[in-house]
Amino acid sequence: TLIIGLVLNCAAVFANFFFDTYEYPDGSKIPANEYYKHESEECGKLSGRVIDDAFIDDVRGRVITFALNNKYVTEQDIEDIKAGKIKESYVVANGTGYTTPLVGLDSAAEQLGIGDAWYFLMDAVNDNAKLLSISGNEFQKVFRDNIVLPENNKAYWKKVADGIEQPIVYNYDEPMLYFLDSGFFIVWFIFILITVSLSGEFADERGYRMDALIASTRKGKMPSAIAKMMAGITVSLAATILVFATTLLACYIKGGKLYPKAIIQMLDPECAQNMTYGNAVMKQFICTMIMAILFSVVTILLSEIMGSTAAMGVQMGILMISFFNIPLKSELLNNLWTLRPTLYMNYWIENYSVFDFGTLQLNSMQMATVLYVIIAVVIASVTVAIKRR
Repeated sequence: TLIIGLVLNCAAVFANFFFDTYEYPDGSKIPANEYYKHESEECGKLSGRVIDDAFIDDVRGRVITFALNNKYVTEQDIEDIKAGKIKESYVVANGTGYTTPLVGLDSAAEQLGIGDAWYFLMDAVNDNAKLLSISGNEFQKVFRDNIVLPENNKAYWKKVADGIEQPIVYNYDEPMLYFLDSGFFIVWFIFILITVSLSGEFADERGYRMDALIASTRKGKMPSAIAKMMAGITVSLAATILVFATTLLACYIKGGKLYPKAIIQMLDPECAQNMTYGNAVMKQFICTMIMAILFSVVTILLSEIMGSTAAMGVQMGILMISFFNIPLKSELLNNLWTLRPTLYMNYWIENYSVFDFGTLQLNSMQMATVLYVIIAVVIASVTVAIKRR
């Protein structure tokens, strides 16, 4: 299961790396592996630079010049975009393919290897006319104005968003993007792996009557029960570390140098979270480690109660149930339901729930971490108590 899962995980990282081809209006084609290598080199040169007048003029000037020289756009097209006459990247068939002025600029950015920087500027500004004339200071203001604060807990998230770095610095985010896009798959795989690995931990000794032999020893079941509990948790944590390490290596091989200082707004410019990719991946890793412990103790408890590997079936049932959104009337219960561990990592960055405990406020990641630890400790204690009885 571990080998199959790691292979599938790496296949997901390299999904388009070996098979996709990028085509452009001039008829040229480039395989995805060369595309990412070129982008890694060019965007790497831009990384670490403040998005000021010089940065914007550099990126924008290179894109427009390349597009004009290759006849992807005309001077009139540029004036029309600046005037707001061309707002959408609609496509129109011409004799040689599909192109518009905006698509022409996008193609130029990709061929230059600065597509990641160009698309970030485009998404952050969210106005094509303004993109072609905006200055560095205007960009910094527009960037903050375009951050969307949730209606609920607005004051809390405004304070968080105010802490986002000033001025905004560009960093190439493609190499680390997979981590945040695939958090659900990683957790789902770890859940399956733990269920398969540990569902027989106490059930097997009962099936082979090893439990009777253990019970007849001088110290009885307790040392064995605690040791097996810790062994199960150790295996789960080791598997989680291996999955993350393998994914990190695959991302490095695909995208080149990692830039953990890239702000999370490189993924979603409207996001109100104040963290970098490095912060986000670390939070995801720590939370997934705690989830692994929780999955372990639940599986071991089911193994003890059911006395058979049918615990796997129960765990699969729990996984299926977690896919459903239950319409609960209580806001608190709804917020707690969003923390279900088998699905939480699918959209945790967009989860703006806040849990109030008097003067203490916990966001969803903090609440999930505390909750998982408490539940894991309770279930582990119950499992050992049942085994002792």
